Amino acid sequence: MSEKGRIVKMVSQDQEEFEVEYGVATMSTLIANVLQDVSEETTTVPIPNVNAQVLAKVIEYCRYHYEAKRIDQSEEDIERWNKDFMKVENKTLFNILIAASFLDIADLLDLGCKTVAGMIKDKSVEEIRELFCI
Repeated sequence: MSEKGRIVKMVSQDQEEFEVEYGVATMSTLIANVLQDVSEETTTVPIPNVNAQVLAKVIEYCRYHYEAKRIDQSEEDIERWNKDFMKVENKTLFNILIAASFLDIADLLDLGCKTVAGMIKDKSVEEIRELFCI
């Protein structure tokens, strides 16, 4: 079966289902590997380590970047979108990083790490401790 009509149902740790286009879902190397030998039109993939709120954000990221690549979006527009996308609470940011690592979405993991690095750049140890509540 071709990729075009395929849907991947991603089920979050809290059992919420997300229907995602095959091309978007396979931006995750983990999911691409799981689906490699599956030919069904719709496939369900449990994502046990990621809650629904964070999975929705990860899917939003993948959808945007899948479409941006497809329509040859400008690098400037993508960078602006990425910056806005990462404007989330620290807890959400770290959960996105964990999800990106688990799902093996290298570009999202890299973006998250760059965001954290920017947050701590030129800060004292005390300021970093305060920022991360440690």
